Amino acid sequence: MKNILIVLLFLAFTSCQKDIADIVITGIVTDAKTSNPIEGAEITIVCWFYGNSPDQSYSDEQTKSIKTDSKGKYQIDFDKGAFIEIKITALGYNEKLETKYISGSKNSISINLEQKN
Repeated sequence: MKNILIVLLFLAFTSCQKDIADIVITGIVTDAKTSNPIEGAEITIVCWFYGNSPDQSYSDEQTKSIKTDSKGKYQIDFDKGAFIEIKITALGYNEKLETKYISGSKNSISINLEQKN
């Protein structure tokens, strides 16, 4: 009985910390006041993954950047990951930083940017 409990605890711990495969991150960047899309906003995403880390810490990362289209839309794909850091910049707007845990392969992250004073 004790061995079964140990195995179940081990499985629960390790299953919580695994990479998600074939990640697609999409979204729209808009003006916080007007809700108008922001064309040409730069989205930079750092995607962290566990890989084969023996201590269940993030072992590596991949960084990708893209600019939004005329409708403020963007899409970035990663082979795998568990956690992302997002940086959004646009001319005339305050920079915005966000972090998210990845829970599935398809992720929609829309961002509202505040205009600089």
